[in-house]
Amino acid sequence: MRRPRVMLNPSCQYGNRILDYDGREIYNEGKNLWLFAVEARKALDEDGRVEAFISRESQDAPSDLDSEAALTNQLECDCLVALHSDATADGTPGGGTWTFYTGQTHLSPEELTDLPYRLEDSQRLAQQVQDHVLRAIRTVYPEVQDRGVREHWHRLRMLHAPRCPSCLIEILFHTNPHERELLKQASLHSLVGQAVARAVLKYFFGD
Repeated sequence: MRRPRVMLNPSCQYGNRILDYDGREIYNEGKNLWLFAVEARKALDEDGRVEAFISRESQDAPSDLDSEAALTNQLECDCLVALHSDATADGTPGGGTWTFYTGQTHLSPEELTDLPYRLEDSQRLAQQVQDHVLRAIRTVYPEVQDRGVREHWHRLRMLHAPRCPSCLIEILFHTNPHERELLKQASLHSLVGQAVARAVLKYFFGD
């Protein structure tokens, strides 16, 4: 019997960096989010009930959204979880965790007719990911802001190009110095990775 297939899609935004006063890189979204995906795949592999994939071959492999979406569809994945860290554009630190899902706002009538899955499944996946990850983060950062679950205000490629239920979680804000330091910690990679795995298993199996 075919096991459900899960695509873990860490950000490939290597240009989203934080530099120190000497111009040295102290945070790189693309490189850092790969580590969360590795932990999530490890937890899913240990469980064994799903097949888990990561959308690129290594931490710093060149990648792009079109090829990642194409790979997801080629492998006939049953869901995709995109992993990102957030940033503000106005110089404020920002903060918190939120998760976005595929919604009908950015889909044409033709796309809705041709959709090979139920839209509500994307929202259900997003809610599981948000709930599990937020609960995990609060064990080390109780005051983290819950920014909720919602459709994104833009048509995000990794929410609309894959032919399966998809969600995108912004784990914390790398423009927030405290949250950035948490994002860099191996303990948080493991904590959040395991939470993503539990969310995926809850989505598929209800446990």
